[in-house]
Amino acid sequence: MRILLVEDDQLLAKGLIVALERLHYRVEHCLSGKQALQAVQNSTFDVMILDIGLPDGLALPVIRKLRANQQALPILVLTAWDHLETKIEALDAGADDYVLKSNLTRLPSAIENALAQRELKQQRIKADAALRTQNEELVKINRELDSFVYSVSHNLRAPPIVTGK
Repeated sequence: MRILLVEDDQLLAKGLIVALERLHYRVEHCLSGKQALQAVQNSTFDVMILDIGLPDGLALPVIRKLRANQQALPILVLTAWDHLETKIEALDAGADDYVLKSNLTRLPSAIENALAQRELKQQRIKADAALRTQNEELVKINRELDSFVYSVSHNLRAPPIVTGK
């Protein structure tokens, strides 16, 4: 399980890395939104933990860009502020959840929940695709059946051909 941690506070980042590695996650750390986008382009991660207060101001643009590119990567936002506006803005941008830096004990369950939600979303996408395929097959069969019924009906209504001798 690979986690991309985007946090500019080196002390907090070190503590999170140690804690997450104890939970058997592999953690890659970067300091900015720009580095995060490069990391996602160059590698595959299971979860991104993103500080909303990055100095380059790119946290929300990173989320929006990943979502615009149809990235299914679960994104958990870290925030030091318990402001409703901040939470709403992050969730509206496409974050999956947010965790207060003052309550990091919730982080492991937030990671597991985000992964479970991603799995459910992938299952729903597969089920939708299978349903679309079945629907297309049924439409095709229905057209063929309509054509057959029309042909049989036409043949039954046609007057008999009498051959003279």
